[in-house]
Amino acid sequence: MAISTIEMLIKALLGGENTIELEVGIGDKVIKIKGAGAVTWVVAFGAVGVLGYLAIKHGGSNAVTEAVAENPAKSAMAGFVGVATAAVGPAAATLAASMVASTGGVSILYKLRKYDAKKLDNGNVLLTKRV
Repeated sequence: MAISTIEMLIKALLGGENTIELEVGIGDKVIKIKGAGAVTWVVAFGAVGVLGYLAIKHGGSNAVTEAVAENPAKSAMAGFVGVATAAVGPAAATLAASMVASTGGVSILYKLRKYDAKKLDNGNVLLTKRV
């Protein structure tokens, strides 16, 4: 069965599954995250880590956006949103930030890095754990 939600993906990554099949929507976002170069990963990890922390602290990604709009002094948050979005795209940045917020840290993204991603003929994405 192919994974279609962030929660299912997190559970599979934390469980150390050898192969994980992702449905088209979530799979395409993971492909963008996986396709980022090494420097992009460092920048995105920092930005997404801060976004995840802020989402936890402020009660979700919408709360972070509202906090920036209400208080320009919090514009550093907007900068992190921009960095993460520029690094991997808005949909992939949202997925990564959601994963960080759901697990309480960027370690889930390090787990994702241990997998190779391959697009399947049916449009799904197959993640295979490196040995």
